[in-house]
Amino acid sequence: MVTKDLSLSPLNSAPHTMVQPWYVKGKTFGLLWVTLLLLICGGVATLFARVPIHAQGTAVILDGRTLPQYGHNGPVLVAFLPPETLRDLHAGRSLVYELDKNRPLQGATISAVQTELLNAGAAEKQFNLSAGTGLALLPESAVVIAHPELPRDVSLESVLKRTMRVKVEVGTRRAGAFVPLLNRLFDEN
Repeated sequence: MVTKDLSLSPLNSAPHTMVQPWYVKGKTFGLLWVTLLLLICGGVATLFARVPIHAQGTAVILDGRTLPQYGHNGPVLVAFLPPETLRDLHAGRSLVYELDKNRPLQGATISAVQTELLNAGAAEKQFNLSAGTGLALLPESAVVIAHPELPRDVSLESVLKRTMRVKVEVGTRRAGAFVPLLNRLFDEN
């Protein structure tokens, strides 16, 4: 008597058909490939997106009436940045500063850039800064001037000669330049 072992194959299937899960059949399989293709294209496109580069420094808000050379009667923000950023600073670029730790960052636009580096002593004389301001300057600094809009609940007297952190946009770079193995392909220097 000859017997056939039926335990390894399903009862109602043909001898050579493969059983597939539901997500590999028909339209779903095509949609998975389209999704994968979109993710790959999106990732490659992201590598070419431009990301802003910021330089960080210190700033002080002064009364524009004490600095007639800048022609502004309201608050004047004077930012001191690292000297290597001087060639990348231009009027019209954006900067952000922090009035208080509990407030959101405030924004302003650069209205003037000092063409030469200033040392700490010259900066104190030019901007009428006293030694008690608490402004820690580099031996030489690039200086930018902005005219910030203060929030309504903040008076000029309350922030006068207050030292704060500032970030200034000094350029952009492609996002691919930040990826370790791909950075040589996106180097713009």
